[in-house]
Amino acid sequence: MRLLTTTVLTLSILFLFASATSLAAVPSQVHVEGVLLNSAGGTVPDGAYKVTFKLYESELAKQAAWSEVATQLAVKNGRFRYQLGVNKPIQPALVAKMKAAHLAVAIGVDPELPRVALASVAYAMVALRADGLSCSGCVTAAHLQKGSVDLDKVAFPYAGAKTKGGAANVALDLNCTGCVSSQEIKADADLDLGKHGLKATKVSATTVAAGSVVANTFVGDGSKLTGIKTPAGSCKVKGHVVSGIAADGSLLCIKPPSASLPPDGLDEVSNDLLTNQFVNTWASAKATPITDNNPIGVSHTIEVTDVGVAQSLQVSAKISNSDIATLKVLLYDPANVTHVLYDKSGKGKLLQTGWPKPTQAVSGDLGTWVGKNPKGKWRLKVIDSKYYNNKNDGALESWSISIKTLSNKVVAAKGLLLTTKGVNFASSGTKGLRFELAEKDPVVCDASQIGYVYFHTKVSSLMLCDGSLFQVLATFGKGLSKANAGESCKKLLDAGSKTSGLYWVSATGKVEDAFQVYCDMTSDGGGWTLAMRFKNDSKLLWSSAYWTNTSLFNDGGKDLAPATNANAKFKSFTDVTGTTIRGCKGPTSPCIKQSWGGAKTLHKLFGEGYKSGSMSRNTMVSMFGNDSQQPNCNKSGINTNFTYGGARLGLVGNNEGDCNTCDSGWGWGTYGNSNKNSGCGCGLAGWSVPNKCYQGTLWIR
Repeated sequence: MRLLTTTVLTLSILFLFASATSLAAVPSQVHVEGVLLNSAGGTVPDGAYKVTFKLYESELAKQAAWSEVATQLAVKNGRFRYQLGVNKPIQPALVAKMKAAHLAVAIGVDPELPRVALASVAYAMVALRADGLSCSGCVTAAHLQKGSVDLDKVAFPYAGAKTKGGAANVALDLNCTGCVSSQEIKADADLDLGKHGLKATKVSATTVAAGSVVANTFVGDGSKLTGIKTPAGSCKVKGHVVSGIAADGSLLCIKPPSASLPPDGLDEVSNDLLTNQFVNTWASAKATPITDNNPIGVSHTIEVTDVGVAQSLQVSAKISNSDIATLKVLLYDPANVTHVLYDKSGKGKLLQTGWPKPTQAVSGDLGTWVGKNPKGKWRLKVIDSKYYNNKNDGALESWSISIKTLSNKVVAAKGLLLTTKGVNFASSGTKGLRFELAEKDPVVCDASQIGYVYFHTKVSSLMLCDGSLFQVLATFGKGLSKANAGESCKKLLDAGSKTSGLYWVSATGKVEDAFQVYCDMTSDGGGWTLAMRFKNDSKLLWSSAYWTNTSLFNDGGKDLAPATNANAKFKSFTDVTGTTIRGCKGPTSPCIKQSWGGAKTLHKLFGEGYKSGSMSRNTMVSMFGNDSQQPNCNKSGINTNFTYGGARLGLVGNNEGDCNTCDSGWGWGTYGNSNKNSGCGCGLAGWSVPNKCYQGTLWIR
């Protein structure tokens, strides 16, 4: 590293604060000259050097007050010249604050050289005399010699007065506040305030001419106002209303605000006679035993149907146990979120409460379902965690979910709905009429309730009050309509249908395949489907093709009743499957039955071979009479055919001691006397006695 020193040969500060020129013309540069020497005392080589100049307030000041870098300072024979402030001006005020200013120089990256105190040139010392004038308001009349300032030296207009300065006809300048009385003011022309305003508590004028007048209050009846446009006309957009008047007198119109009811406001405007708020409840049908000391627990699921958006949700449960303090009750919602309803608290043998009222859940928030559709599967689990008997300890006796909903599809009338012109349910968008639901008569049927209609949920019937009794208008349920057909009378019986009569069935389950049948729901255990009906003749004897083909007929027209004395082969013969056949003399009794393995239709059954049965001769004789000369054989069953006599369902007899040449037949679809074209649809085809044909029926279950 090269170490340099500097000797300042000449230092000139050109501050001309006391000159006649304006302060803005005072130079802001300081001329400095110096010699650069190397460490041996000789001059440095000629060239351009980077030199940093700094001004400090004192020799020992740590922070420079001003600095500047000369990046290409020319040095020749060791000498240099430079104007401090050429790049960064030196403000006179800065130098004025420095009582012992020092200059420091650094060459290139070398350390700063010893500081040099600044000195003044001789004439600059005259500025000391003006040092005391660097102030504001410090020159008073005492500093001025009498008569030293005359009129020629004053460069501004002045106003005279009686006391000093002489009289003045015109005030050339006024610069005061409150010094002029209103009595002294008399305008000889209009007062032009330009863009400024006139501010006063009160303004009195004969005439006010203005582009616009703004006021908070207008006092007066306006009877003498002229040139004001009055509003007229109507809103241009149909349905809009006037909201104000524009500056030009035109109407301001807006679309009127909505006056619609809140979603749940129907009851308020109808005096609580109508509502679209409903509470739907889903409950378990039977008790679920609780397995003792089982960490897996027992569960029961309720499926909530789509009833709309929930306004509130309530879960209730009744649970018995030897010690409810050992139980934990969990609820899983359709989103599979777990809610801990109860966790080993309380005491006793019965837990019966509801959530979230009156009991808060241990964890989970059922309130999150408010505003949502709660449809889906809800599962309640009960866990018994203590040993009692290792069998069943109590039961989930019952539980339910009640949901209050706000419907936008259904309206309920709480009172009696009366119309003078009827109700049209054929209009566009109308879905139909829903009747009141009840398990028993909701009112006493008397003269005041004539025409009252409700749906009886226990018997699935529409009931009408005739003034004294509720009469059945129609009965509904499974099998009672084509759209809700059952599979067979036995299936309908199992589903709860207990009344004999006409029902709809569909072997395929499809609506288009449904047809009507007659069901006997009370005789021989019920569930019997009528397949054939016999008149007291021979149309459906053994040889009739109707026993084995698929053709159908009904000599009774559309009558499906078993008591009608008309031959018929119904669609149930070919479509309804079962495992037992029943033949009756008369509509439903007396009867015999025979079963077989594997469900099949009667069409298929009679198209197959002989199937033995267990009918006794005494039973058949008691039903149809005797052929005393045919006491032997007595085989029974389905398709019983032994050479000269037989029955599609029944028993055969023979005069000989075997069954090789039977000549008589008892039952349904019979023949005898060696003639398959001689017999009965239902009765006795005799050998020694004439045929005895009766009215009868054939059923399948």
